Amino acid sequence: MSMTTEPLTPGTGGKRPAWKVLLPIALLVLAVVVGLAALKVMIPERPHTAQSKFTLKEGAIAPDFTLTRFQGADVKFSELEGKVFLLNFWATWCEACMVEMPSISKLRETYRDRGFEVLGVNLDENPDLAVSVVRERFGLQFPIFLDAESRLSDLFDVHGIPLTIVLNRQGRILMVETGERDWFGQDVQRKLEGWISE
Repeated sequence: MSMTTEPLTPGTGGKRPAWKVLLPIALLVLAVVVGLAALKVMIPERPHTAQSKFTLKEGAIAPDFTLTRFQGADVKFSELEGKVFLLNFWATWCEACMVEMPSISKLRETYRDRGFEVLGVNLDENPDLAVSVVRERFGLQFPIFLDAESRLSDLFDVHGIPLTIVLNRQGRILMVETGERDWFGQDVQRKLEGWISE
């Protein structure tokens, strides 16, 4: 029985030349790059909207956003009467939210006739029960909204609650507070007096 072997390239010790190994890899990489470039041309870039550029920080202008009223119709922020607004994200399972709720309610009752309003955004899974219980417990009179699809939470980058944002009549962010606070404290009242008078 005879065996045939392919002749080896002299001086290579049986190894294939480097270019024969690298050429298929280079062609593969080139094909991937060309394919990705073609895909980018085919898929139009998503235009940057005001919301996609928005960063939550003091001084920023919040884009117009839609609020879904608890047991009521949707309303755009731009449609609300020009006031200083305290936007508060809360839930009944959040202990800190419940601790600060009376001070938010008291602040609202004290300044509501002077151009101030609270917008409560409830994040409970069962808001029908939660909102009713909290309204009765604290005697809340301010409007409460829902965020079932997390649109507001995404817009305002809510990672923890309570999160409270104070906005002026033009939607400019005056204050961002994460965590519990005494909202009826003298420091807040002094700031609010100034914001209302602007």
